[in-house]
Amino acid sequence: MTSIGPSVSPRDVAYAEAVSLCPVVLQAYVPKRLELRVTVVGQQAFAAEIHSQATHRTRVDWRRYGTIDLILTPDDRYVFLELNSAGEYGWIEDLTGLPISDAIAGFLLGDRIAGPAHTRHLREETCHA
Repeated sequence: MTSIGPSVSPRDVAYAEAVSLCPVVLQAYVPKRLELRVTVVGQQAFAAEIHSQATHRTRVDWRRYGTIDLILTPDDRYVFLELNSAGEYGWIEDLTGLPISDAIAGFLLGDRIAGPAHTRHLREETCHA
């Protein structure tokens, strides 16, 4: 059987009992053209494309933190991966100029009005999370 991505091997299954009482999340491999990091502040959404397919090092997964993570597949389907309310956004803001900190400050000061959608692009070499 040919696999298009990482898979669970017979050796992995042999170690299953060692983690049987631990929380484990398994996810099917999803082919991707690029990934999206979306940070939501109030009613504003800040989206950054992450071109993780540019190098072998980040081809399967580049994440070390969370927020809203999605994959755009080669056939233009969006696949939701996770939502983590404590996700890091500072490095996205630094690399793209998205005004996420300003939106958080405005939200905390009572500015709950929906702002414009924001999108920026990142290349793999900037994905150092």
